[in-house]
Amino acid sequence: MIKKYGFSEVLSDFAILFCCLHDIGKLLPTWDINKKVRPYHSIEGVEWLLENKVLDSYINDKFRYTMLIYAIITHHSPLIKKMDIINAIIEAEKIYNRSYEEYKNCKNFIKTVNFKSLINNVNTEVLHEIIDILGILKTADILSANGAPFEKVLIQYEWLSGLKNKIEDGIKKRAEEKRGFFDENVFRKQLEIADSKDKNVLIAAPTGWGKTALALCRMMLTKPTKIFYILPTITAIKDFYETFNKIISEEYIGEYFYFADVELTKKILKKKVNIS
Repeated sequence: MIKKYGFSEVLSDFAILFCCLHDIGKLLPTWDINKKVRPYHSIEGVEWLLENKVLDSYINDKFRYTMLIYAIITHHSPLIKKMDIINAIIEAEKIYNRSYEEYKNCKNFIKTVNFKSLINNVNTEVLHEIIDILGILKTADILSANGAPFEKVLIQYEWLSGLKNKIEDGIKKRAEEKRGFFDENVFRKQLEIADSKDKNVLIAAPTGWGKTALALCRMMLTKPTKIFYILPTITAIKDFYETFNKIISEEYIGEYFYFADVELTKKILKKKVNIS
């Protein structure tokens, strides 16, 4: 997957180091998969790496060094804040039969790192790529643990042969079903707009003109790795999902609902409770 994204050699090396070291805590003698309660292997591993200065000979860049430590500590959690990491380390010290009486190297490291300053002094593109790497490898770790076939994962990052023809045929068939005919002139206009070299394209058109078809044309011509569609209602999401199923097929599509209004209401109520 790292190769598919075309990361630089430096960042590819970072990803490989993360792959090799993220579970190193499981190799310590106190960690045993058969035990019901086990030490936190992510924190155990980082403590061992810091104590033995293992990374010093591999990484001489402070940003990548820090991000690798951060990545290993958080590879089984969300990308948490500095104080949350400290709290996680303190929680880890409550587990019995650990390799270390105290995770002093972990705590000292996290306490002394100025994450804000470090991130502000890094090229934005590099920062985004590091975040992408963390996301890819977290996903790979989950898939590996579940025994997902490697080929099934990689297929998500490939533009399959015949997909362009499948999309074009699907657009024509959908137009015929909805309107009784396929308008070649409208389709040529959709292709013309979709082929724009501008990074952002804003379309305003009446209902039934073919904005969904235009979006598919854009996808067909630019061949992106992933596409995210954001729609205002669940009904719209369902309708869009069914349309895409007819044109492309469900193996390429997933649904995700986020109830923004509910989350907003929760925040407002929480604020009121805190005020009172």
